[in-house]
Amino acid sequence: MADAQFIVYNDAGIEQVSLGGINLAMVNKRVISIGNWTAISAPRSNGLKYSFSFTAVNPVIAISSTAAGAAGAVFPLVVNTGGNNWTITLYAGASTPTTATPGNKTLTGTVTVYVFDNAPAPTSGPGLALFDSNGRCIFNASYPCARVK
Repeated sequence: MADAQFIVYNDAGIEQVSLGGINLAMVNKRVISIGNWTAISAPRSNGLKYSFSFTAVNPVIAISSTAAGAAGAVFPLVVNTGGNNWTITLYAGASTPTTATPGNKTLTGTVTVYVFDNAPAPTSGPGLALFDSNGRCIFNASYPCARVK
């Protein structure tokens, strides 16, 4: 059986949802304030880290910071810990530079991590969901989706 042809375009004419593409759903969002980070101890002192775990099939991670430039820089390390279980560890500059690292840019803002993945199938309630010809959910309106701009 062939897929039906269903396509949704945004106001700019860019395809947003279809059976022919990848429709990513936001399955996890984490807002991390400065006070939630852990200081990295020696010998790699002067750094911060934050970790959390989530479940996903094939995650795509997006990160934003309220600080501009190097003061908002964050490096992610995403690891599959088995099956659909994942851990992300974020690394950033320390909040207090030392004299050993003059000019060190430090994390000064809130960091938000967005985890996008395949849309989970709906479990109950009203809403719009699209399934491919194999019965896999490829879009679920109950989850915010990635918007192409």
